[in-house]
Amino acid sequence: MVSRSARGFTLIELLIAMALMFVALVGMLALQIIALRANGQARSITEATVLAQDKLETLEHTPFALLSSTGSVVEPQLGPQGTGVPNGAYTRTTTTTRGATQATIAVRVGWTGADGRAHAITVNTLRTP
Repeated sequence: MVSRSARGFTLIELLIAMALMFVALVGMLALQIIALRANGQARSITEATVLAQDKLETLEHTPFALLSSTGSVVEPQLGPQGTGVPNGAYTRTTTTTRGATQATIAVRVGWTGADGRAHAITVNTLRTP
């Protein structure tokens, strides 16, 4: 006679083990989806920050006398490299307020995320002659 421990697993034991593995895999899939979404958001934030920094660096090398006294410049449909492309995801708005001794420069980069919501970052700096 064969002992019970030598016969292997019963069908019920296998079904329970498969159900537990299924629950674990579904949980891991949900975590993967969340990680992919967060990665996309982080990429958009990084690209927007680079676009804002790039504009600020350009304005740092512009002679103070050539900075507009007050005004905004809007650059729509920008790609990640800062060039205009059809259906570009980013809009960069540069606002300059210049006085006699200093200028305040604000660069706002906005985009619509994969979730359909509007997002934006703003970088500000003060510039002296």
